[in-house]
Amino acid sequence: MPVIKPFRGLRYADTRPEAMARMLAPPFDMIGGEQQRALLAISEHNVAWLTVADDGPGYPGVGARFARWRETGILRSDVDPAFYAYEQSVGEATLRGFLAAVRLGAPAESAVHPHENTFAEPIVDRLALLKSTRCGLEPVFGIHTDTGGRVAEVLRQATAIEPLFCAQTPDGATHRLRSLTDPDQQHALMEALADTQVVIADGHHRWAAANALRDEQRASGATDPGAPHEFGLMLLVEESGAGVQCGAFHRVIHRLPEGVDPTRLDEHLGTGFTVQGFPTEGLSDEEAARRMVERITSDPGPHVFGCCWATGAALVRIRDLEALLPTASRPIDPIIREFDVALLHRLILRPRLGCHGDYGPQACAVVFEKDPVAAWRKVTSGNALMAWFVRPAPIAAVLRAAFAGLTVPQKATHFHPKPPSGMVMYDLGEQ
Repeated sequence: MPVIKPFRGLRYADTRPEAMARMLAPPFDMIGGEQQRALLAISEHNVAWLTVADDGPGYPGVGARFARWRETGILRSDVDPAFYAYEQSVGEATLRGFLAAVRLGAPAESAVHPHENTFAEPIVDRLALLKSTRCGLEPVFGIHTDTGGRVAEVLRQATAIEPLFCAQTPDGATHRLRSLTDPDQQHALMEALADTQVVIADGHHRWAAANALRDEQRASGATDPGAPHEFGLMLLVEESGAGVQCGAFHRVIHRLPEGVDPTRLDEHLGTGFTVQGFPTEGLSDEEAARRMVERITSDPGPHVFGCCWATGAALVRIRDLEALLPTASRPIDPIIREFDVALLHRLILRPRLGCHGDYGPQACAVVFEKDPVAAWRKVTSGNALMAWFVRPAPIAAVLRAAFAGLTVPQKATHFHPKPPSGMVMYDLGEQ
């Protein structure tokens, strides 16, 4: 079972709606260059100045900036340990969860399971930032299994509490944070999660960095199991009924091996697949991409993909999955067969289109794009050769894979809406 505890949150002192709207930012790995510049320009105290600001090795400038914000009262610690109820609303959709300090460790120890692989470079980067500030600046996004409505009831009761802040960010989302300091509510949450498991939806590298810091502290002689470095900051959201959604990352291919021609897709794929032309004449890129995604998500077949290239588009279906499995670039566990993106990589991109190697720029430039319109436009503009569109995996399938100790391909899932950074921080020195 996961071990959670309340903590004394470090928060912005100015909680006026207009002020908090200028302080919040998306998670660090969702911020591109143009957005980074905009966030840094909107306020000299936007949390992006801590999470993504350019700095030298070890983040010395960020560490000094963080200390200065503490000393000058930009950031202040709460007096009482709390869980923090969080709501994000966009239109009629609302995400509900709560922030807690969660015990770190391998899944067998912490009951927190990853569902994606991690990479050394971003772990080293986040560990350096964590050591420079001694603070968890951004929450990991975790999904816990259902509690029979017990967590939902506490969060429902929490809506009667005056929010610490209510702010709307430029994307149109409204964010509310409430402090749960009542011992009965805290006990109810801890008791409700006692029989659950947690899957990391987003923030694998942040979780890994926090674990690395814990290991360093233990190696230096810190043995107290209740020490602040034994825990990490996490937003916990229930598997069902809490508003979490799982979207897809599509694939954009910038290069293909010599001899691989998208216009001869049916020849390259062979008899194990059905390739059906998808009409796009007279459609804008936006309309074509929208229709493609609607078509594959509404298709009753078990495994269907969309793709486009400079002169055409098609729907691709697997005829007989069992017959194709021996041709996979690597074995496909029965649980992983629920992930169309895994089948795309292991049955199409690698063995039949020659996209070998790891994912990313070195693998024939197979890159990820959650926006189908952006993926389509990269092809029609001549900046890419092909785009492949996949259906999102069911949340239940992600949990099954994680609990079985299996990881899915990088960027196989896009959980949303994501919690912003800057709501509340986990300062190791204040716990």
